[in-house]
Amino acid sequence: MESPTSPASRPDFYDFLDRMRRPAAADLFRSIKSFLVSFSFHEPNAEEDAGKVQAFLAEMEGSIRDHPLWANASDQEIDHALEGLEKYVMTKLFDRTFGSSVEDAVADMEISNKIGLLQQFVKPQHLDIPKVLQNEASWLANPPQLHSNLKFVQLFRRETKLISEVEYYLTNLISAKMFILNVNARSLSMEESEFQKHMELARVGTQIEASAARPSSSRGLPTSARTPHEETDITGSKFPFVESDPESLTPVEIKQLHDHYRQVVTRYTMLSKALRKLSIDEDQLLNSVHDS
Repeated sequence: MESPTSPASRPDFYDFLDRMRRPAAADLFRSIKSFLVSFSFHEPNAEEDAGKVQAFLAEMEGSIRDHPLWANASDQEIDHALEGLEKYVMTKLFDRTFGSSVEDAVADMEISNKIGLLQQFVKPQHLDIPKVLQNEASWLANPPQLHSNLKFVQLFRRETKLISEVEYYLTNLISAKMFILNVNARSLSMEESEFQKHMELARVGTQIEASAARPSSSRGLPTSARTPHEETDITGSKFPFVESDPESLTPVEIKQLHDHYRQVVTRYTMLSKALRKLSIDEDQLLNSVHDS
């Protein structure tokens, strides 16, 4: 068995680039460049682009095997060259092929938001995961652009590599994504009312956290220094109009005050709705806040 660090036993992207810089590789380089340029004549389409990439990689395998630069090369060395070719091509096409559509962005946001909600109340036991396999650290990973990553691998990874164990893991990841999107009370062995209460509370909590974390460039500035389009979040450390004389407010500041009022009403309505659904006594909640 060859050492993992030996040149013949690892996919060497830089070895591929080095060979492509040689004069003898001019014909291969022209083929690659022509292929990449051809994409500029068409609008992005993930499925069509994937078909073109897969066909090109298959065609280039024959060209590389027959090329003098890889004369007498082993199958492993040919595979390393194809790995380098795939990495080079997909690096050049990355902006076009990865998460480039509105649909992909929406799908990424949907799955990320759903994971964020479920993380707040779903535990390993809800999924019948044995204790020996429970890992709290991995339980809190919410991978960014999960949908786009899975789609990218599924469409553009060289087809001869998506077999056996790799195919099994990819299929499991795709199944997990679909499970998360469609999860319900029955999936978690939970009563429907309990599931809905947890989801509603998680939504409200997420909205409050997002509002509290929203930056405000005007925080701490005098009200007269703020522009009409600057937003001052009511959850900030200061409330700019509390000490203001109502008669001294400018039209711009009155509009800002109205925006604050609208935020207060909206958030109070959301909280009240959630509290009613969860059968929590509002007076008791307010008392606990004052006592804290």
